[in-house]
Amino acid sequence: MKHQLENGMTDWEAVFELPPDGLIPVIESAASPETLKKCMIVVIDSLFTRKNDGDIKTSYLSTLNELLPDNMDPEKFAKAKGKIAHLLRVIKDERIRKVAMLAEQQKAAEGVDEVFEEDRSEDGAIPKEPMEQEKQEEQSEPEEAPKDDLGNSAIKAVFADVCWEVINQRFEVLQSRLNEGENESGALPFILSTKFAAKFEGVLRKHVIPEMASKCRGVIVRSSHAPEDQQFSCMRDSFENRLGRKLLWDAWKLTWDEVMLEREVPAKPKDKKEKKKGLMGVLKGEKENAFLRPNELTPEQWEKVSSETRTSNKRVREIWKILTEETEEYQAPKESDGSVLKNLFGRSATGLRKQIAALKQIVQQGGNIGKSFDTYKHGKNLDVAILAASYQHPELFISNPKHKVIKSMMGGFSDSQKKQQYALVMRYLSSQL
Repeated sequence: MKHQLENGMTDWEAVFELPPDGLIPVIESAASPETLKKCMIVVIDSLFTRKNDGDIKTSYLSTLNELLPDNMDPEKFAKAKGKIAHLLRVIKDERIRKVAMLAEQQKAAEGVDEVFEEDRSEDGAIPKEPMEQEKQEEQSEPEEAPKDDLGNSAIKAVFADVCWEVINQRFEVLQSRLNEGENESGALPFILSTKFAAKFEGVLRKHVIPEMASKCRGVIVRSSHAPEDQQFSCMRDSFENRLGRKLLWDAWKLTWDEVMLEREVPAKPKDKKEKKKGLMGVLKGEKENAFLRPNELTPEQWEKVSSETRTSNKRVREIWKILTEETEEYQAPKESDGSVLKNLFGRSATGLRKQIAALKQIVQQGGNIGKSFDTYKHGKNLDVAILAASYQHPELFISNPKHKVIKSMMGGFSDSQKKQQYALVMRYLSSQL
């Protein structure tokens, strides 16, 4: 299927609807029940190609035979064709929904391209590492480490220290020049607060980092063989090269989603009698359609998964209750700030420092600040950097007698864009807008 969205995902609206080769236009152009049935068999085979799609394909083919029986009354053909087009649109809507979910997940990870920023040359290109080095990195990863290799609490503590160092380097850049308790604007936003960082460290060490360990087993095992006083530097060095940082970032993303996000409790599976009516039910306007969601759980599996999901969700809520607790020491985060905290791990401290310095330079140069910012901001996630720069240099960004700096920088965005891309600026610097 050649139709794609800008993000590279399949454009299901075009696949199903776009003339002349969209699935629905092709189906609607069929002149006879026999032609329509042949077309639909091809469509079903092309839509459900996975190994475990056998049951759903059988269900659709069975429904197709019900709608288009042999020796069909010609007067019923148009009505059957309309039902089949409706069924295809239900499938289309389900696939569009899934693409939207994936796009939201991608969007949550926007702004973390700086993970490899220190590898970039002046023109922004990422130099390739020698093939020999890549092979050496790959070969050094043990295929299967013994199960008890991570039982050593000392090496796991080293791993926790290395992971926290990665995060803390970012916090230190954002918190530079700031003294809590002496800030004229009152309590600092959470992301700029050393006291919030301490609380966040406790949560990570207890809940997130231990779960990451199994995903970084190779590096931990190799580091455990080094002398005890060299294990920290050995492990840190393993994560310094580009491949190592990617391993750490991938492990972090996956673990964060597992530990910090609530999951939907799966719908209770219907009995077989209800399932047999599923596809025809869609044609009759029923909302539920089990056949559009293959791989349904058995009742026993559902009980287990549902119980595990509820337990996990309860733990997630308890973690966020700790992080979002109101305090006079700093302005607490909201649970919606999870993506900010998650993506902080993927950003380089050097990249954040460069962004803050560049924003400062734009203001110091004066002139048309809005235009200079528009030129600089292209493709960058600057929400956190603007917030940090504003609190670190209030004389330039907040109390500047010559310019309304924040207002000028945000002038080129619609309200919805500002809320979406600059949520922290809108929350903590709203008085400057």
